[in-house]
Amino acid sequence: MNSVNNDNEDFEKLKVIKTYFSKYFSVLSEEMREKLLKLKITKEDLKCILKRIAFLPEDKQKMFIEELSMDNEENDI
Repeated sequence: MNSVNNDNEDFEKLKVIKTYFSKYFSVLSEEMREKLLKLKITKEDLKCILKRIAFLPEDKQKMFIEELSMDNEENDI
């Protein structure tokens, strides 16, 4: 009987974990999001960039976005 209770508890924990990780979390500051949204890029490119920089430290995110902004401005000229 003990193993059945443990299995049920493990199932509940798994469900909670799945729910937690299925949520979207804001991992970019508002400033970083605004800078990204100002870039003239497709939604697909934006999603790809977000996936790549989401868990970088903020200073690395800033460097990456600034580089993208500079490249984006050069392409507009």
